[in-house]
Amino acid sequence: MTIDLPIAKFDLNQQAYFKGAVQDLSANGQTATNDAIVVALDMINTALETIPNAKPMIFLLSDGEQNVGHSLNEVEGVLKAYEVPVYTIGYNANIEALKKISAINEAATINAASDDIAYQLKNLFNSEM
Repeated sequence: MTIDLPIAKFDLNQQAYFKGAVQDLSANGQTATNDAIVVALDMINTALETIPNAKPMIFLLSDGEQNVGHSLNEVEGVLKAYEVPVYTIGYNANIEALKKISAINEAATINAASDDIAYQLKNLFNSEM
């Protein structure tokens, strides 16, 4: 697993890093979505040790097709225990699979193929910050 964007306060610098990380994404057919969620939760847990007042959230960009790694059933309990919302963003994606992930901790799913993604993300960031 590769971590392209370490956890940090979502300021202007982090926004630029986020944009760069998204632009560098490429598909390779090995989607371990749920494993990535567990890694993100571990990163969040570590960050909360030094920033206990943080409001953690995960943004998951995916096609929604889990084809390697743990199933959602295997990680759902851990995700519920951490109570971290997972906002899913899919492009040409299995939106129903992404909605199942987001629903666990009452987050939103954005369909980037049909929604105005920039507008949706701006609204999401403004409502959560």
